[in-house]
Amino acid sequence: MAEGLRVATFYELTDILIHKATGRLRDEDEMRNDVAEIIVKYERALADIEREKASTPLGTLEYLRLCQAAFELEIQKVKALQEIGFLPPASTPSEKDN
Repeated sequence: MAEGLRVATFYELTDILIHKATGRLRDEDEMRNDVAEIIVKYERALADIEREKASTPLGTLEYLRLCQAAFELEIQKVKALQEIGFLPPASTPSEKDN
């Protein structure tokens, strides 16, 4: 239940940003289902990585690879949320200069 509340709170905040950026809103049920699915899968995969890290000695190459995997997973989650329009697209350095 706490996870659902966290997702709902996050959704309501970013929903306003999406509307401002695009002038339209996705179907709320569709958006919530997509977001929930992405976040749940991310949380499960991250939990698997964290369990593996807990049993891996610090300072080893395997521990570093697990840390990198967790970081890459976060990037993939953000990209997935951007692709469905939940998060605004990343700006490029040239867009920031203008």
